[in-house]
Amino acid sequence: MPNSPQKKGSPTPAESAPRILRFLVRIWGVVAGLCMLSTGLFAMITITGKCFVSGIIQIVFGLLVLCLEAPMLCQFSEIATKLSDWVESHFRFWLRAALYLLAGVPPIVMCLELSTFIGSGSCVVLAALYGTLAIGRKGGDVEKKSNDDVEMKATLMDNQGDPNDIGGAFH
Repeated sequence: MPNSPQKKGSPTPAESAPRILRFLVRIWGVVAGLCMLSTGLFAMITITGKCFVSGIIQIVFGLLVLCLEAPMLCQFSEIATKLSDWVESHFRFWLRAALYLLAGVPPIVMCLELSTFIGSGSCVVLAALYGTLAIGRKGGDVEKKSNDDVEMKATLMDNQGDPNDIGGAFH
């Protein structure tokens, strides 16, 4: 693509993350989606209206997480596979982290019960995992050594190794 913002040789963010880590985050996404679905159903069996609405929201977001993380579970729906492909190609890891964080917080705020905490908490953990993928490896630019460390390059001792005899200016 001539209008691609990335250089030909530079890896995309999805390619720079280790494949096994991306796979484990995807597996956790499936677990989180299923957890949100099941605890959302459990949260709907309640007396208060807020928890009922929180359960509905949790089920909707659970279906969204499943569609985005495991499109093979939703292959009967053409819209779900198109949405999953679009998100995969356009959303960076930090956008997914923000999406899953925004999906996980409202049910917890609306109804603080164990079921909503476990279901939406798993979505918040998924957001944290995508956040770590967005940050990347620590020290990824080891090849590019910076020459900014002036203190380490300065001559702190004379050639004979005597730190008290530096240039003789203070004698």
